[in-house]
Parts: sequence; C-alpha cells; structure tokens
Amino acid sequence: MKKHYIIFLSVLAGVILIDLLTKIFLYDTASAFLPYLIGIRYAPLNTGAAWSFLSGHIWLFCLLAFVFIAAVIFFDVKFKTKKNMVYSLGIGFLLGGTIGNLIDRIALGGVRDFLFLEFWPTFPTFNFADVSLTVGCILIAVYLLFLYKPKGREAIAGVGAGEVKEGATKAQDNGHNQGETKNGTQKASGGGEK
Repeated sequence: MKKHYIIFLSVLAGVILIDLLTKIFLYDTASAFLPYLIGIRYAPLNTGAAWSFLSGHIWLFCLLAFVFIAAVIFFDVKFKTKKNMVYSLGIGFLLGGTIGNLIDRIALGGVRDFLFLEFWPTFPTFNFADVSLTVGCILIAVYLLFLYKPKGREAIAGVGAGEVKEGATKAQDNGHNQGETKNGTQKASGGGEK
C-alpha cells in the first residue's frame, strides 16, 4: 500500500510540474516539437473542452474536475483492491492531468493549449495535461480489463484452492491408512501360517 502511494504521488507531482513548465515556456510560440509528428502553435485560451465544446462554461469544467478528483480518491480509499504498478501509474496520470488543467482554468479562466498533430491538422490543440489524461485512461482500462480482481473473487478462489488442497491431503492420508491396514493384514496372515 505504501509503495502504491509513493508511485501515485510521484507521478502526480511530476505531471503537474511538467505541465506547468511546458505551458510557461512553450505556450505562445511556434515550432516543430517533434518534426512530422507534433508541432507547437499559438491558440487562444480554451474555455471549453476539445474542439471548444461548451466553450465559456469554465466553472462547469472546474466543478466537474473537483467531482472527478473526489471520486477517484474516494474509490481508491474505499475499495481495498490489490493495487499494482499499472493502477498506481494510471491514477497518477489521471489526477495529474486533471489538476494541471484545473490550475489553468482557475488562474487564467481557460486552458493553455499549444501542441498539435502535424499529420492531422484538424485535430484540436492540446497540452501535456491532456496527454497525461489519455495515458491515464488507457492504463486504468488495461487494469480493469485484464488485471483487476475483486477481493471477493480472490477469497472465493482462495477457498476453492484450500478445499482442493485439503481434499488432496485427505486422499493422501486415506491412501497411507489403507496401505498400513493392508500391511498389517498381510503380517497377521503371515504370522498365522507359521
């Protein structure tokens, strides 16, 4: 559990720091960040979601961000599931990206987007926090689909394994007992012949 929170908090802090630094130094510039893949261009503050969806409803997105953060923390504490590296990284990226954009919305009234896909010009501009959110969603999806095991299911599996082991032990004991009885009978028969 302690390892989970160390990984989670480290990723969370790292994402927020990188997001803020890239917004400070790269926003309002224009260059090829990764040639033919990702570029940097100026874009007005985004007061909505992707493609400026619900533009102008800044406090709605702030409220949704607070609700999302509270929900993630609640489920993380409430459900004592086995937390592995994928889960810890996932919620770290998710909350880091959410908080990064939330800071912009509260401080500036909109989000600073400056990255764009050079091979997909119509795709909306985005930032490091958006990348972090995407990575976090993918990691949590992988965890839920392939790695998540509810405690009840683990308990049932444990009981089943215990019953199988107990049955095997009993069968082995019965085998020993039958062998001892057979040997005793043979000895008794041998003694009678003499």
